[in-house]
Amino acid sequence: MPSTRSSTLAGVLVATIPLHAAIAQDSVPATPVAPAKAAQAPAADAAVARLMIGDRAPALEVSNWVRGDAFGGFEPGKVTVVEFWATWCGPCKASMPHLTDLQKQYAEKGVTIIGISDEEVGKVTSFLDADEWKQKAQYTLAADPDRSNHDHYMKAAGQRGIPTAFVVDGDGVVAWIGHPMEMDAPLAKIVAGEWDAKAYAATWARQQAMRQAWSGRMKAYFAATRAGEFDKALALVEEQLAEFPDDPQARLNKAQLLIVELDRPNEGVPLAEELVAELDSAGMLNALSWGVLESGKAKGPALVMAMNAAKKAVELSGGSDPSILDTLARAHWESGDQAKAIEIQEKAVASSPAGRVKESMEKTLAEYRAAMKTS
Repeated sequence: MPSTRSSTLAGVLVATIPLHAAIAQDSVPATPVAPAKAAQAPAADAAVARLMIGDRAPALEVSNWVRGDAFGGFEPGKVTVVEFWATWCGPCKASMPHLTDLQKQYAEKGVTIIGISDEEVGKVTSFLDADEWKQKAQYTLAADPDRSNHDHYMKAAGQRGIPTAFVVDGDGVVAWIGHPMEMDAPLAKIVAGEWDAKAYAATWARQQAMRQAWSGRMKAYFAATRAGEFDKALALVEEQLAEFPDDPQARLNKAQLLIVELDRPNEGVPLAEELVAELDSAGMLNALSWGVLESGKAKGPALVMAMNAAKKAVELSGGSDPSILDTLARAHWESGDQAKAIEIQEKAVASSPAGRVKESMEKTLAEYRAAMKTS
């Protein structure tokens, strides 16, 4: 079955924070970012202080409220989610119905979800005026064309990929940062007052240090994968793991290199199976599964692993992310269950926002149906 998503092995392997949707032309891939203060980060932009877990959230500077009431500021006891998105970003659009559901779920508990785009007001307004987004984006939305909030949050926290959400707790402190589709469990604990902020701050600092270490190896890694020097690429991953043995992205990189490029599935599949059992990131599980499925190396135990990874990714994402559903459909197709693949691909189409993401999903569905008729 031909691939309809333009991800490549190198593209999947390079990311150092969870990837979510793999529609390359509609997304902003996450890239290595600056480390935490605890890892002796270089000085940030002089105009913007570094923003870490446990820091007081910067006041929002928004003059263009496009949907919902103007936000009056962080209030004691009330949790706020500040999410950054764009009208052209496929993963952002895929996240909007989920954010709408979360806003409805937590409205009575005083939670406010705010989505901020740095695009021009007219572009954001025009996008949200479409009937589709009147239904799918029912939370507070704003335009920030001068990028002041982007600087105070995204840039200050070293975040380069969107969508990214910042959860501000009832004390006005940044309690969590990550992909909005992976926010459910932390948000529930933060709202309930059960979040271990100190433990998460330590985890966050270590994640930043991992990213910084990988950023120093990224150029050489890219060069090795482009040149087909996969043993050299593996050596760079092993260097990362020698420094950070628990780095989940490096372990994912290693597993995919062993299975896909080095034809050593007996080593790669057990490592991948460990990741499937341990990971709670739908994006990383999706990347792991798709990388193997797309390669044509999904056979025997590798295919079982890819199926299990895709199923867990769907479960973690609530079954609403079209790219993740697309991956599970592909796993069923490769397993020979064509009817199930078509059923799941239909769900992927139904959950896709209008545009290139939906067109890609529809193309795959048409290919599945045509292939099934001729088989």
